[in-house]
Amino acid sequence: MPERPEFTIKQAAEACLVSVKTIRRRLDSDKFPNAHRLDDSTNSPWTIPLADLIASGLTPGKPTAPDDLEQQPAIAQTDTELEKLRQENAELQQRALIAEAELRRADQTIETQSLALKMIEAAPAPTDQIERLAADLDQVRTEAVEAQANARWRYRRRQIWARAGAGGERKNATTPHRLQSGHPSPPGFLA
Repeated sequence: MPERPEFTIKQAAEACLVSVKTIRRRLDSDKFPNAHRLDDSTNSPWTIPLADLIASGLTPGKPTAPDDLEQQPAIAQTDTELEKLRQENAELQQRALIAEAELRRADQTIETQSLALKMIEAAPAPTDQIERLAADLDQVRTEAVEAQANARWRYRRRQIWARAGAGGERKNATTPHRLQSGHPSPPGFLA
């Protein structure tokens, strides 16, 4: 019985005028049931009998139409996947725009807070202000107490002069009788 011709993957592709990928794709999808390796090792090349090439629709010496029927489901699946990817891309672009807007808002907030912090740092320390205000308050209180004491003594002095003037006797025209008798002057009082 004459031996039937066998082809390697590259020889089969050249003989049938198709690409090596087409032959490999058909080999992987078991279109060549009698294909085998030359040796038992996994690295040896495949050989494909001529009968398997013809049975799978390939004709040596004539170009073969592309595997349209096999590719149609793959193309439809690819179109579906492409549409999904486009939708995901649009969603991601929208999310990126929102994130950029939030980032700009956060940058403005940081800038405003940085400016406020610089203003706070430039202002005198609150403890210094409190100490200065406390000293000012003490001074005002002291001045108020002195002014009140002076007002009392002036009032008393007028009363004393008024009484002394009513009786007609006045020991000294500038100093009331009680002040001459040894009563001390109030603090800060000028007689």
